[in-house]
Amino acid sequence: MRAKTLSIGVQMGGVGRTTATAVLCYILTQIKNQKVLAVDFDSTGKLTHMLTQRDIYSFSGKTSFEAVKAMDPRSFITKTNEYLDLLPAEDHLATLPHYLYTSSLNINPAMLLSKTLDKVKNDYDWIIIDLPPNPGDLVTNGLVASDYSLAMFRTEQFSYLAIRPFIESIMDIQDTLNPELQLIGIVPSVDSFKSTSADEAMLETAKREYGDLLFNTVIYWYPRIKEWSESGITYSPENQKDKEAMSQYLALVAEMM
Repeated sequence: MRAKTLSIGVQMGGVGRTTATAVLCYILTQIKNQKVLAVDFDSTGKLTHMLTQRDIYSFSGKTSFEAVKAMDPRSFITKTNEYLDLLPAEDHLATLPHYLYTSSLNINPAMLLSKTLDKVKNDYDWIIIDLPPNPGDLVTNGLVASDYSLAMFRTEQFSYLAIRPFIESIMDIQDTLNPELQLIGIVPSVDSFKSTSADEAMLETAKREYGDLLFNTVIYWYPRIKEWSESGITYSPENQKDKEAMSQYLALVAEMM
């Protein structure tokens, strides 16, 4: 077993990145029976809360920040169920850039997360990294550590404009530190359970610019997905609300594979 590492991001918040990360982890572990390590690399700790339903500060001292400082995640991993482990985060992670450039590291600071995760790559099928929404050292470390990356896109102008800088970040990493990194594609989402003419127009604009990079699967924000963001993921195929929400992500995983 050698884990495939996937990072999910874009340089803007509120696009469904963390929810997508959590649901992908759920599908891979609970439906596909894959062993997954989720890495919360966003100092808001939203993925940590969504996957554990615990106060993120209950993980203080046992987070991804301490893991990269030790360059070994094994003492900081939290088991959430049989198949899903988590490297949690809380807001102290925001100080990582200061640590990178004030400590005597014997490696390139951009490779710290990569070297850290190498210690456990043989223990998982997937390592999935939730990147922060702002550019900087955390995103760079996440991309350097990744085999693949997904960009999230909500059908509105500012989100559309955020795609290009994220792709440029990936291209910079490919040219310098991780030539094996691949952008799988761009995942579009609509901030409601049905699209408007404005959403459709923005989708067409993105298709014209990015072509086959844009996933065919579109994530519509059904009320059930918003509930998952607050209360964690529960899924029953017999429940119509669960079924309509989860079916989109199942299609996304199938297309991603």
